[in-house]
Amino acid sequence: MGVHPFEPDPNEAVLAVLYPKFFVDFMKTGQPRPGLRFLI
Repeated sequence: MGVHPFEPDPNEAVLAVLYPKFFVDFMKTGQPRPGLRFLI
């Protein structure tokens, strides 16, 4: 049990920056950030 340190790969480093922006925009406005594409 517990948190184990790991080194993020390049994709995880980018997502760590983008996800908070998308999440905050959605919480503020109820709309996704312009340009957000869903993979469905």
